[in-house]
Amino acid sequence: MLTAPKDDAELVQRFESLGDNCEFGLLQRYAGAEPHSLFRFNFTGLAELLAGLENRFADLAAPGNVKLTWTDEWMVSETRYRFSYHTFNRDKSYGEARLEQEQTRWLRYMAEKFIEELETGERIYVRKGEGPEQLAAIRTLHMRLRQFAPVTLLWVAEADADHPVGTVEKLGNGLIRGWVSKFADYLQAPDFEPMEWIRLLRRVWALRYLNDADAYPPVERINLVPRDFGGWAGSSVATAEFSWEVPKPAGDAQVMKHVFVNNMAQDDNKFSWFLSEGLSAGALYVASVDIWLPEDFTGTIDLVFLGRSSVRNSNPKYEKRGGWQKIWVSARLEDVNRVVVVRLNGKGPAGSKLYSANWRVELGGIP
Repeated sequence: MLTAPKDDAELVQRFESLGDNCEFGLLQRYAGAEPHSLFRFNFTGLAELLAGLENRFADLAAPGNVKLTWTDEWMVSETRYRFSYHTFNRDKSYGEARLEQEQTRWLRYMAEKFIEELETGERIYVRKGEGPEQLAAIRTLHMRLRQFAPVTLLWVAEADADHPVGTVEKLGNGLIRGWVSKFADYLQAPDFEPMEWIRLLRRVWALRYLNDADAYPPVERINLVPRDFGGWAGSSVATAEFSWEVPKPAGDAQVMKHVFVNNMAQDDNKFSWFLSEGLSAGALYVASVDIWLPEDFTGTIDLVFLGRSSVRNSNPKYEKRGGWQKIWVSARLEDVNRVVVVRLNGKGPAGSKLYSANWRVELGGIP
């Protein structure tokens, strides 16, 4: 029986990357999922991917074909298929011969697992990076995949005038094309828009299984910040008060005005609040807020979970002054101290002001 994904973490695990780079693998991490798959963090050329599918990757990681290099972590190169991927092992003293053996076994195991999963036909496979001139090659890739099972292939491209962000279309027989605004630079893999990807995957899932890209079931998001929230922490370096000086954003949101007390050269101007109810240790949470930066705003701001390393954050776009925009940060509540402090840090001249509304804390990694 077909069931819709219960959340974004489950949604991204209904899809599987076919390489190009690690952008889709990072999207899965940002959504709160950590699946193991052959191509999740793998830089993979299309020609090599096609060759591997042709022979079921039977000769992947043959003796002598797995090489290691050290940058700020151990990187693996597989010379037969020119794979390159992260190990996330940052121990330079780790024995190279030992790591080579481990990675050889890992590649063989993951190749077998990839083929087994492919033969079930249950995933939607994702390939990105190729332009429209590569349609014939993408169709060849789709054909090779469907020699194993009647799988669906999502081919993702960068948006253009004819295909706005979020557009999806069927190209026939289980091949779907979708568009996002941009891909991350290969040297800056985290620099992409995860919210765009999530919206695209929802539309693709609905098109594939419900034959209607707009039919994805409504996503229930519970905001842990009460409507009558009064948890603002006192501050000697910044002020926060209700305001009616700018238009409200969509919905019935109360607007707050924040004013810097300190100059840029002094301590950060901090606007903090705390939440201690409804939280679960070990869960991934995302805090978000709509902000309005006046046209004359010259400072900088960022949103943090105080004392917790962020999984992902989205900072302001300073070119979008004079209107509402959303910023957010996600972090995992790893300990038994089920209290979060969300802080809006700001630097700029004393007297600088900005506005906020729609403060939210929700389960998940992406608003």
